[in-house]
Amino acid sequence: MHPYKILDWDSSFFKYKVAMLLMPTYNYIELNTALQNLKREQVKLAYWSPENQSKIDEERVISLGGKLVDIKTVYRINLAGKSLENFKKDERVTEYTDFLVHPDLFTLAYESGIWSRYKVDENIGRQKFEELYKIWMEQSVAKKIAKTILVTHKGTRLTGMITLGEKEGKGNIGLVAVNAEQRGKGLGFALFQEMFRWFIQHEYKIITVVTQEANVSACRFYEKSGFEKLSARRFYHFWI
Repeated sequence: MHPYKILDWDSSFFKYKVAMLLMPTYNYIELNTALQNLKREQVKLAYWSPENQSKIDEERVISLGGKLVDIKTVYRINLAGKSLENFKKDERVTEYTDFLVHPDLFTLAYESGIWSRYKVDENIGRQKFEELYKIWMEQSVAKKIAKTILVTHKGTRLTGMITLGEKEGKGNIGLVAVNAEQRGKGLGFALFQEMFRWFIQHEYKIITVVTQEANVSACRFYEKSGFEKLSARRFYHFWI
């Protein structure tokens, strides 16, 4: 297996070469060699998320320039046996049907990504972080990467949202956020209740979501909502 691959989309977006390191486990010599080869190829940023997490020598990864930017955490819930009656209908939650992106959706998208590696890694910069999440929201509204978006309102303002889609035949949660000023009013619970109802109506049994281990409040909310933790993988950035 080749030790890395150049990521075309990321390289085009960031305007410099980006690669993904493919070594499934930690090996200092192989990792160092791969990074030196990437340097010769003028790669500026490399991602790495090894499959075997137990054998990582954190200090030596750092010595090679690696920065731990995320512990990617996957949650899942099985809705088999559940019906609409198990989840409360909340009139504050509606489907977003506009073809244009409401400005509040961009704000909520940025809020949803504050724990992401693109925000945590300061070398990426706020402008590129926001540009990335803006694209994510635009493509969600256009139904390219999401099947629907559930939102909460306060007058003409949008106070919360959750994007729903499909991944590998399973229901999948994308972006989730509630306006900071509106927290504590049960909007997150309302969005999740309607999210469960939507997936049941569209005959999805298994629902998955990826979040960051550092986002403790989100992890607790998923667990409180009945999700089980499937995995957690370290994600490193190397600036070369």
